[in-house]
Amino acid sequence: MRNSSLVITVIGIILVVSLLGILFYPSASDFMESNKAWNGINSFIKDFKAENSDSVVNISPDNQQQVFVSIPYTDYSSEELERIGEFVSNGNLLLLLDDFGYGNSLLEHMEIEARFSNSLLLDPLFNYKNQYLPRITEFSTDVKETGIEAITLNHASTLINVGQSHIIALSSSASFEDVNRNGLQDEEEPSGPFTVAAEYDYGRGKVVLLSDPSITINTMVGYNNNYEFINYLVNLNGTPDKIILDRAHITKTPLDVSKINTEQLMIILNNNYVILGMVVLIFIFTTAYAFRKEEVFG
Repeated sequence: MRNSSLVITVIGIILVVSLLGILFYPSASDFMESNKAWNGINSFIKDFKAENSDSVVNISPDNQQQVFVSIPYTDYSSEELERIGEFVSNGNLLLLLDDFGYGNSLLEHMEIEARFSNSLLLDPLFNYKNQYLPRITEFSTDVKETGIEAITLNHASTLINVGQSHIIALSSSASFEDVNRNGLQDEEEPSGPFTVAAEYDYGRGKVVLLSDPSITINTMVGYNNNYEFINYLVNLNGTPDKIILDRAHITKTPLDVSKINTEQLMIILNNNYVILGMVVLIFIFTTAYAFRKEEVFG
């Protein structure tokens, strides 16, 4: 009896320690909320009071004004494409932040002509510290009227096939697309300016494109007017009641998956009925153990 109790106790301790380790050990992955290092996104989550969503299928338009922020590093399924299109057309805003072109399938589905080029934007003249951090100072009139003067991007891409009326921000004429990513402007590589942000009406909602998701990471959100620019973008369709971050298409490590599963388990355990059920089970097991002990020892 004592051996079995010891085993149960040890297993319980291991489970508790494992859960605590998963919850409190920080992630090192890009765009993860629990990552407080330079490439995490917890500052954005905190400042904009954003909520994580691990399933695009579960988002739905309601009476609230919503913003869906998607950073796609994996492809969208056909069901996800349909759901996002419905979400936006019903009056909400999609903020699509992309630099590798995964968002192009969504733009194609929504019949928006703009595309992410998947070419690296470099600016050897107008930048912060180096050409991989281009400084953007050319904006639409509406942006300029807000007092925004400059934003800094980080290993950004560009947007192509954007009509003049849709442009929000442009890189400088000194910038170029480093297509082969050798850090130099070769003869066949195009020069700027290039569109880096654009907006489109879609049904009763809006689609906003920005060719650099890194603007939201901890080290970048405070550069120049980056925070103010993000705030401008999320408010383009009206002041949002809710901002949702699409965590389903962000690349994750096994630790990240474990942390998300543990968070979901904690949400379930916080339910009053679940807590009541656990108390009842503990009472039943404790009572049964007491009776068994009494039978053994008389």
